[in-house]
Amino acid sequence: MAIGRRRIQTYPMRDRAVPLDRLTALRLPGPAAEQAFAFHRQLEAGARMDQPKLAAYQLHHLKRLVSFAAMRVDAYSNADFAATVAGARSLAEALSAIPILPRDALARNPLDYRSLQLPAGHSLAGQKRSSGTSGQVVAVETTSISHGWQSGLNLRAQLWAGRDFGKTFATIRVHFKTMAPYPEGVIEARWGNATVLPLQTGPSAHLDTKASLEQQWEWLSRIKPDYLLTYPSIIRAMAARAAREGRTPFRLLGVSTVGETVDAELRDTCRNDLGAELYDTYSAEELGVIALQCPNSRRYHTMDDALIVEVLGDDDRPVAPGSVGRLVITPLFNYATPLLRYDIGDLAERGAPCSCGRCFGVLNRVVGRIRNIFRTRDGRTFWPSFGAKAYSSLVHVVQHQFRQLSFDELEVVFATLDTVSAETEDRIRQAILKKLPEPMTIHFRYVDEIPREAGGKYQEFVSLMD
Repeated sequence: MAIGRRRIQTYPMRDRAVPLDRLTALRLPGPAAEQAFAFHRQLEAGARMDQPKLAAYQLHHLKRLVSFAAMRVDAYSNADFAATVAGARSLAEALSAIPILPRDALARNPLDYRSLQLPAGHSLAGQKRSSGTSGQVVAVETTSISHGWQSGLNLRAQLWAGRDFGKTFATIRVHFKTMAPYPEGVIEARWGNATVLPLQTGPSAHLDTKASLEQQWEWLSRIKPDYLLTYPSIIRAMAARAAREGRTPFRLLGVSTVGETVDAELRDTCRNDLGAELYDTYSAEELGVIALQCPNSRRYHTMDDALIVEVLGDDDRPVAPGSVGRLVITPLFNYATPLLRYDIGDLAERGAPCSCGRCFGVLNRVVGRIRNIFRTRDGRTFWPSFGAKAYSSLVHVVQHQFRQLSFDELEVVFATLDTVSAETEDRIRQAILKKLPEPMTIHFRYVDEIPREAGGKYQEFVSLMD
């Protein structure tokens, strides 16, 4: 898959991960918290297993999942690959026997991939639906076991980010279950449920993204949290305001992001203008946590104890480190909707092994959705970067979105408080053209607000070619 390359900067840092055993004094009492704490300790020990042991572990659980799916799932009831997988002597041999599951097949026929009966010890725990940023909504049933794994991975994210659980924590995101409207949002005594965070924590505050960016800024100025979790586009807007005003009325110790693509420019902007290091989680609603940022660098570790992550080229073979490919994922513990080699529709750049000592695979960067790739007439593809820093110095842009209308046309949509002159438009146009692989006609459109999608995500670039 020919996507424009760039030099990867990993920005090595000290290992900021908090050892779970150091937090024993913060452990909550009660059997549920004790069990969750023990599971989290087991997860962290597993992150240090060697590569042969990890491959054997994944092969064992893959065989169990395939055997179950062949018996209990309509889509796999006539799977001629089940016997090959059962006899496979390596993970690569087993995976090569399983056909890739396209995202649209799951979207069109979700019932075909649901199991007719669950194994002992597994119980249904609800449905997860994707946000639709790929152009397709997919829904999967989940189990108590798969939820337990997600709880473990969510705590791992906090540990790897080096969070101090005694501090205050805030979120600005879509809140479906508990409304968190401006001006107060929702204030809670803890960061989260005891089975997710079986530790004593400080208080938390939550605000829904229905609040305007101005209201979000005011709310943070009033709440003054130590840590903030939100979407990258919100961080970009806040950093731009901080740079413009030369200050922030709140001081963040750390920023966590989910739901959208993060680039090096945003990481630098967050550190320079908001004074906080950005820590990103790559996840999907239908799969949960897929990769976490390494505690030592800006690269990502795939969660190989919970799922199998492949980065494949156009020939369906693994790409080499430094190359971009499609992400094909097999969650190992959701028996309610077994997904075997599920093509999620995202692209990522595979990385070389990490020096941090963790055995998990590495992604240098998550590139984004395939439908959001910039394409040229001669068949080349690029993940676009339009130099937000360059044009934000010319005009106060609250939100932006770039839309490729054709091979020759790009629409720039700005939500701005300024009146933009023709001269300023032309300067912005020239700055954008420097970032494009070939000349294009650029149109500008101005709006009051660019709405977020149902899942709260916001796309800074959209290809409308199809």
